[in-house]
Amino acid sequence: MVATTTDKLSFQDEQSVRNMVQAFYTASTEGNLSFFDNHFHHVERLEKTTCAPTGEYELDPRGHPRPVIECETQVTLIDETVFIGTAGKSGNEPGEFIVTHDKIKDFWKSLFLFLKSIPGNKYPKGGLRLTMGSTVVISGHGRVAWVADEPTMWINRHTAIAHKARFTAVLMREDSTNRWTFTQAHLSLGVPNGFPANLPNADPNVNTMGLLGIVTADEVLATAGLNQSSLLLATLKFLKAKALPASDWTSALGTSFLPFWASLPAGDHATFARLVAGNYASCGAKLLSLVTINAEAATRITMKWPLGTVLSVIHGSLSPQDKSLVLAELDQTLTALFSKFAGAHELKFQLVRTSSQNGIDDDTLTTTVSKLL
Repeated sequence: MVATTTDKLSFQDEQSVRNMVQAFYTASTEGNLSFFDNHFHHVERLEKTTCAPTGEYELDPRGHPRPVIECETQVTLIDETVFIGTAGKSGNEPGEFIVTHDKIKDFWKSLFLFLKSIPGNKYPKGGLRLTMGSTVVISGHGRVAWVADEPTMWINRHTAIAHKARFTAVLMREDSTNRWTFTQAHLSLGVPNGFPANLPNADPNVNTMGLLGIVTADEVLATAGLNQSSLLLATLKFLKAKALPASDWTSALGTSFLPFWASLPAGDHATFARLVAGNYASCGAKLLSLVTINAEAATRITMKWPLGTVLSVIHGSLSPQDKSLVLAELDQTLTALFSKFAGAHELKFQLVRTSSQNGIDDDTLTTTVSKLL
């Protein structure tokens, strides 16, 4: 197993974070609910102090009267722990976008009970078996660390079948105990091209993703878009709340995922643009056009990316101005990421958002991939 880190985490912290990820997989495999009870919590402490005169007076050190001021501090604790799974909302089912410690614990408890109840003793411990991937990417800054991995998820039908999963997480080291705990986590199965027909070992007579509540390809794609866009916005919100530069996270992601783009020929703006379009589509964007402009040695993509619902879930009620600021930060982050990939292939990446009077869901995004002059 290989671990990749930045110099902003000590070796000891890196090892602790990696051990915590392994502990997550072990707890899932063994149906250990106490792990999720003890290691999934992130409570923000908000303090607000108000002061007002009492109507009484006292003498200052010089003997002059002055009003007596009383101050009161109100402390609010907000649980912002997040877990994102594979299944999206369907009918009255809330889907696997879970916020707060108690709801996350209830989710894993229900999952373990469900697995244990499946006939044939296929999950005797009631756990979902996960094994760590060959490369675990760990980055961090001070008390905060983020992780990306591709673990193997073992789903039992007639026999145990291995599926490549995706796992990302944000962890924080507690001051009082010096231990690392999860504040955000995302575990899901990727969607291969041609789903469901080309899914390895798929049984045409059963719901391929039935374990996690997904039935059709359209539902899978819609859920993937919701998960990916939610993960992006939730992570940016978290980094901002902790006054951490998003550029560190972007740089770590760029370094981690650059090898997946390595096979592209230098200067092939058309192929690069199609990959960019696919990445946006996986986050829920709607492609309007993809045009190659030979005279400019460039390819231009036009799309819409409806994020109103996700913004409301992650940020609550926002003014139009605040929504624009959040989207500007998102666009800047993705521009930095794709620009890193483009630069490695002698290309230039540009993104322009054109705001719509009909709301952010109708904004038009135009990306241009061109050869470096």
